[in-house]
Amino acid sequence: TITDLQTFLIVKERLKDSQDHLDQSKKDIINRQDRSAISNLAFAIERLNSARSWSEFFGRDGKQFIMDNESLQRFCLDKIAEAEERVQYASSFFVVPLSEISKELDVARQNFEEQDYELCIFRAAQVKARTNLILSSVGVQVDEIDLMLERKQDVAKRAIIKETERNIFPILGYSYYEYSLSLSENDKFSALLYAELALEHSNFDLYFGEEKRYELPRVEIGIVLVFIGGLIFGVILTLLFFKPERDNKKVKKKLSKRK
Repeated sequence: TITDLQTFLIVKERLKDSQDHLDQSKKDIINRQDRSAISNLAFAIERLNSARSWSEFFGRDGKQFIMDNESLQRFCLDKIAEAEERVQYASSFFVVPLSEISKELDVARQNFEEQDYELCIFRAAQVKARTNLILSSVGVQVDEIDLMLERKQDVAKRAIIKETERNIFPILGYSYYEYSLSLSENDKFSALLYAELALEHSNFDLYFGEEKRYELPRVEIGIVLVFIGGLIFGVILTLLFFKPERDNKKVKKKLSKRK
């Protein structure tokens, strides 16, 4: 189902993020940067807990689609092409800083080369949404932002309702929509971005054929959580008991004097 696919995307992204920050925490320990190590470790734990929470949405009922490796590859390529088109258009007509967006698109291309189509889809969709927001914001005055936000949220809401009426629940689209609503008062620019992301993630069914059951290559969430959890525990122990070599030498020196 679309719910399974979007759950798979976000769980995989969270687990990778957790692993990346855990790896950085280990490097920080080696370089004796304890504060940075603790910060990265805390974020790794937060990402791991987020993956665990999202994994609860696997296996929900809904319309079945063909989601084999070939269709995921095609979806990935389509999303990259859509994102590239918008980035090129924005770069050609407007003086806007797109270096970070372009880097994210490069990562999506790399995911494709590595045949990691799920992360490719996730990242290319993010790039497309962010660039769409830039393009749609050009010429908008400050006093028009509220109306723009209201319209984007309304379009996203109608897209989600349309999907649910077809027995499709775009869980990422809905999550982004709810988050956009929660930011409407205090952070309108972020609310605009999440409204755009909500719309972008509420039409995934257009990229797949229907009526053939296929099991996604699911993340074995229990095994992965235990594995990463064990690594995190190891880092915590290292932070608690790791002593630089020179400190060990001082201890040995003191002991030898006592003898």
